[in-house]
Amino acid sequence: MQYWNQNNSKANKLIVIKDGVIYKGNPKYEVYNRLTSNAQLDFLEGLFSIPYNYITAIENQHGKNELKIYYRKDSEEELILEDEQVKNEIFEHLRQELPEFSYSKEHPSLWKYAKPQFFALLIVTGLYIYMLHL
Repeated sequence: MQYWNQNNSKANKLIVIKDGVIYKGNPKYEVYNRLTSNAQLDFLEGLFSIPYNYITAIENQHGKNELKIYYRKDSEEELILEDEQVKNEIFEHLRQELPEFSYSKEHPSLWKYAKPQFFALLIVTGLYIYMLHL
C-alpha cells in the first residue's frame, strides 16, 4: 500500500494505491490516524476508486497540477496535486505498476489549444450580428 496525504489541498486530500486500485477523496480527519497505525482500512470503500484494469491511459502534462486518468471508454478523472514532486512520484509509481502501457512525450497541437476559444468567438460574433439586425 502506498498513500499520499495532502492536508493543504482543497481536492484529493488523500490518494491511496492498494491492491491494484487507486483511491482518492477527502475523508474525515480521523482516517489519517488509521493510515499510520495499519488498522482496518474499511474507509477506503467510501472513497472514489479506479481499478487498474479499467485504466486506458494516464496523462502527466508538464506545468499542470493534475494527473488525468482515462478509464473505460470516455471517462476521465483528475488527481489534482499541488506539489509537482508528489505528482511525478505518483506517476512513476503507476508507471512501475502498469508496465503494459506505452509511454510517450508529445506536445498538443495549436488547434487543440485554440479550438474552444475559436468556437466561442464564432458564437459571440454570430450573436452580435444577430442582435445588430434586430
